[in-house]
Amino acid sequence: MNNLYKTTEKPLFFERPSVFLYLNYRLFIRDFIEFLKSKDKYSARKFARVAGLGSPSYIKMILDGKRELGAAGLIKISRAFNLRILEADFFKVLIEFNLNQDANDKDRLFQKLLKFKQFKEIHRLEADTYQYFSNWRLITIYEAIPTEWNRLSDSEKGKSLGMSVEELKEAFRILEQIKLIHLHGSTWVKTSDSFITPLETHSLMIRQFHREMAKKALDSIDKDSPESRSMVGITIALSHKNKRDLRQRIFDFVQEMNVRYAQDGEPDEIVQFNLQLFPLLNLKD
Repeated sequence: MNNLYKTTEKPLFFERPSVFLYLNYRLFIRDFIEFLKSKDKYSARKFARVAGLGSPSYIKMILDGKRELGAAGLIKISRAFNLRILEADFFKVLIEFNLNQDANDKDRLFQKLLKFKQFKEIHRLEADTYQYFSNWRLITIYEAIPTEWNRLSDSEKGKSLGMSVEELKEAFRILEQIKLIHLHGSTWVKTSDSFITPLETHSLMIRQFHREMAKKALDSIDKDSPESRSMVGITIALSHKNKRDLRQRIFDFVQEMNVRYAQDGEPDEIVQFNLQLFPLLNLKD
């Protein structure tokens, strides 16, 4: 993964930074200014003046996360960096993605970023990881790898999940790309490697996972027989203290179930186990 996501050191740039490398617009601004400084073109103070941004403290406050870049600032910086039309369009969406806190809007904006070919090619790992968390079939395939299901032909595997052979092969490609599986001879096997998502998209992908599985839970109510599923719930009034206690008990219970059943030697099916706790009514301001 590109270290531009996490480094706090100021790198020396010998080439003009590409905006398509970034998921954080502040890092792009910082690195481009450093690039200009390395070429002896601008100091931070001179850049602020040339760009028409007023005091150099304005840029510093943006880089420190104390101010946000508005529409006027976006135009000025795009011109000062001499961004091409496509770069400026991407830069605008990137800023919206960083600033927006609404889960649905953030998801929409990330998908919009992925429509830029240059970004998607550079961030293929993030794009594939996003696909993994957004598609229940990919998650199911990963869990089915060590089972008898993996011995079926590709057409049989696809049919069991309502996928074409081409879609199945693409699913295996994604799982391999994010290092969850690899080929051992001619057989797919799980890898012990883990994949890491950038901080900017980690929570987004987890939300996508929960949305996807919540939809499957709703479908199961009408599609699956009561004997093959379990839907239970209670509605209770809780203090914040007891709610924290309940959340911890749920977490501990899920961990216990994972340890108890994860090593099942003869699984018959892949299941999704959900426990849900969410507020219905705020009783106090």
